[in-house]
Amino acid sequence: MFDHVSLGTSDLDRGTELFGALLACVGAAVTKRYDDYTSFGPDGTESFYLYQQPDGMTVAGGGTHVAFAAASKEQVDALCDAARAHRAEIRRPAGRRPDINERYYGTVVADFDGNVIEAVTYF
Repeated sequence: MFDHVSLGTSDLDRGTELFGALLACVGAAVTKRYDDYTSFGPDGTESFYLYQQPDGMTVAGGGTHVAFAAASKEQVDALCDAARAHRAEIRRPAGRRPDINERYYGTVVADFDGNVIEAVTYF
């Protein structure tokens, strides 16, 4: 259903570093880097964008939630570890959540702007 997803950030350099580390865990990398945005995707595609918000403009933050599909529990664990290493807030450590789905394994983290990022796989 979605072609791409975009998030705003208050610090594009810091966001690019954080999301570069997080998305590498689920098979994506920086595709393009400009003064006002960075794109990410697998195999050179552009499916996730991080935009620098102008000074004084509010970043969406806390209500924004993007879940990335992971291919394995190890990818979920790696994303959680990368978030921790970059001092992102760990809202839900990597693990099973049978209350969500008996096959669910995921993690939920928040970036420095309050954007909520999830990595999930089903086994």
